[in-house]
Amino acid sequence: MREWIELVNSDWHGHLGHGPDQDRLDNSQWLAKFLASSGLPRVDPRTETVQGALKKLRGLLKRIVDSCLAGKPVSDADLAAFNRYLANEPVHPQVRRQNRSMRMELTTSGKGLEAVLFSLSASVADFLIQEDVGRLRACANPNCRWIFFDATRSRTARWCGATCRSLIKVRAHRHRRKSEVRSKRADNTKKSRKRL
Repeated sequence: MREWIELVNSDWHGHLGHGPDQDRLDNSQWLAKFLASSGLPRVDPRTETVQGALKKLRGLLKRIVDSCLAGKPVSDADLAAFNRYLANEPVHPQVRRQNRSMRMELTTSGKGLEAVLFSLSASVADFLIQEDVGRLRACANPNCRWIFFDATRSRTARWCGATCRSLIKVRAHRHRRKSEVRSKRADNTKKSRKRL
């Protein structure tokens, strides 16, 4: 369960480098869809309490992700704050299928906002413990910077998706082309000056 990555990416910036930034947590329709598609407990996404609590958790998760991306340990203060989210709910272990194997997962019997916050935090904890944190990436598009999990065999993914990859490649091509044109113009200018 990597829904928490979508939560971190909900502070959306246009990958083109222009256009308005969006905090998708302020959009109750987006938030309702996110909660439903993630299988998280039902809460009313239109309340400021829900939006504010998710923004607070997102801020903490961003700091944790930034530490992971920088190859640094998570700060003691952030770890303590994170553990408070995990301590808020009564939980019980459940065995779940994962592809062809089984894994144990902690689930909450609680309901409402606290259960949502616990479920998201538990998925982050599971990721930090079970997954290869070195595969966590920030998109190389400086206007995007979305967080994603690099599932490639070579572990060399740089872009969150095809759109950013194409955009940056097109920009690089145009930059090279402009440089070539400038260089040719400079050469032509030098040649014409020599003739004079």
